[in-house]
Amino acid sequence: MNNEIFKSRLEDLYTKITCGKFSTPQQARNTCASFCLDLFNKVDFELIGSEHLPEKGGNLFLYNHLHNPIQYALEDNFHITLDSHFLSAYLFDYYNDPGMRIVRYSLPHEKAHKKYYSPFDYIQVYASGFRPHDLTQQMKVESKSTFYSRCLESLSKGQNLIISPEGTSNRTEQSPGPFRFGVFKLAQLASPDLNIVPVVFSGFDKTMNRSAWKCAIKKPFRLADVVNDPFDINQVAAFADRLFLAYKKWVPQLRQDNQNFIREIEILQRKVKRHNQSENLVCFFGSSSIRLWDLKESFPDINTLNLGFGGAYIDSCLTHFDSLFQNINPKKLVLYAGENDISTNSDVRTIKAKFERLVSHIRNSLSTTEIVCISIKPSPHRINNIDVVREINMELKTYLSTLPNTKWIDIFNPFLDSKGHVKLDYFGRDRLHLNNKGYKVWDQALKAELV
Repeated sequence: MNNEIFKSRLEDLYTKITCGKFSTPQQARNTCASFCLDLFNKVDFELIGSEHLPEKGGNLFLYNHLHNPIQYALEDNFHITLDSHFLSAYLFDYYNDPGMRIVRYSLPHEKAHKKYYSPFDYIQVYASGFRPHDLTQQMKVESKSTFYSRCLESLSKGQNLIISPEGTSNRTEQSPGPFRFGVFKLAQLASPDLNIVPVVFSGFDKTMNRSAWKCAIKKPFRLADVVNDPFDINQVAAFADRLFLAYKKWVPQLRQDNQNFIREIEILQRKVKRHNQSENLVCFFGSSSIRLWDLKESFPDINTLNLGFGGAYIDSCLTHFDSLFQNINPKKLVLYAGENDISTNSDVRTIKAKFERLVSHIRNSLSTTEIVCISIKPSPHRINNIDVVREINMELKTYLSTLPNTKWIDIFNPFLDSKGHVKLDYFGRDRLHLNNKGYKVWDQALKAELV
């Protein structure tokens, strides 16, 4: 999809919302999120950390708000903000609800802004730089009161809240702007056990051909986890400052990271150096399904080393193999790769060719190591590709059967019920990564092969 088509789709969304007949604001929000989910799935982006999403709704999502590319301006210079719409779309995908967003009041001359946001009935606030000249102190007080009461009401209903603590937007290079205290006061009022989920954006202020669009979901926390007294305003204010400084590191870090996985590989290289047990070593290598596997818990009596890195493609496994394995010679190597390649719309033939190159390189580098390959799992998040996954698994299994000292572990079929449906209870909230129950299936499938 090029810039012109993407902008025309934004225009379609604007028309769909402003001309639509919705029975409820929820219907309008769902319609918008569904449209955006389909739209963003057709462009290149990087979503990191979806495994951190809490199991249930009723969470507070904080994000750094980025400018919109001027090239995507619509009627009346109105912008459909890319970052907030992206987040709503993927929360809709995971929770079947796009969440409640906070948007600014429209100024009198911003007819398109008001026309677009009216159907959603989002919570409104006065934003700096966008305040009417006749704004009175009473109007400010009433607005704040409404803000807190509606936010608390949404959380009490189990609805996710999506808020930027900055109150304004910035370019990626200047993001984040200073945090305002209101959102942290809200967390105080809600509950010390409220899950707060930091979300980091990079590149959404640029057109798709000028910058990579990236979103990273960080681990959730509770105020009770980060301050001694969640009801002490000074402690919470100090924490707000610390979180702002964390974002100051996260945003440029995300911006600079690329699919070469340089930072993650450096961490793994240090991990290899620290691992001083070489006898009967079993290495696990591949994408985030490997990285998130608690090997010590699953295989406490086996000398394991986890060298998985999130978002890895087959090519990236090949690229970084030598730098990780140059000084180790494992007895067995457990490999999981190929699932992320499906998301790039690569065909079966291309994925098979890449996998053959990777396995051939591993065999040439580690001639005595037994290679244990795990089949690609049928992730519900990629259910539309399940037939492709079946075909790829069949091709890879056939290829490996021609090679010595290799094993194929089928975990595809154990993830299906008697009717051939994917067992959803094996997956986390993102419907992509495994939960503990799913990993137990992997444990059972691998235990006999690792002894």
